[in-house]
Formats: sequence, structure tokens, C-alpha cells
Amino acid sequence: MGTYDAIAAYKRTDVETATPLQLVQKVYEVAIRSCHQAVAALEVKQWEGAHLAFLKAQEALTELISALDLKNGGDIAYNLLRLYGYMYERLTEANVRKTTEPVQEVVSILEELVAAWYQISNNNGHGGR
Repeated sequence: MGTYDAIAAYKRTDVETATPLQLVQKVYEVAIRSCHQAVAALEVKQWEGAHLAFLKAQEALTELISALDLKNGGDIAYNLLRLYGYMYERLTEANVRKTTEPVQEVVSILEELVAAWYQISNNNGHGGR
């Protein structure tokens, strides 16, 4: 098994053994990391790299949206739906305008949300980062 195969196997096992709460946290981390990559690419005018990073962050937000239980989640689920939609729009704006301000706003929101999810995880005894 090559190094790439070993890394892929590790990542697959990591996802397959994660709790639903840990999976949500991982998706947040992907979104945050992708936003940081988009900002870094924008700063050096690597438009294609920024675009790809924005798409990955938006895919993460789409995954978070699809995981919402709107039937049983009550106001929290609907509020998260609106917030995820807002962040998606802000990333679209940043991608089109090639500006970092909307991305920084999204990262700030994502970091607050993931911190709350880690707090929930810690309170439930599932561990944190």
C-alpha cells in the first residue's frame, strides 16, 4: 500500500467510525479550512485556486444543510438553515467579486458554530478536537 492509499484508508476509517456529532464537526472544519485556502489564494491572485476552495466550502455548507432535520429540529434547525444559506451567498459574493471580507465573516460564523458543537460534544462525553 502506497502512502496515498494509506492516507485515504485512514481518512475513510476516521469518517466511518465517527459519531454523527463528530461528522458535523468534521464538515465544519472542512468549510473553515477551505475558506482559509480561498483567502490565501485570493491574496496572491490565484483565481482558480480560490474558486476551487470556495466550491469546497460551499459543498460543506450544502452537506450541513442536507443534514438538518427540519421536521424534528424546531427553530434551531430552521435558524441554522437560514444561517447556512446566508453563508453560502456570502461565499458566492466573495468568489464573484474576488474579495476576502465576506469570507472572513463566514469564517467567524463557522468558528463560533463549530465551537458550540465541540462544547455539545464535550458535555455529552464524546470528546473534542
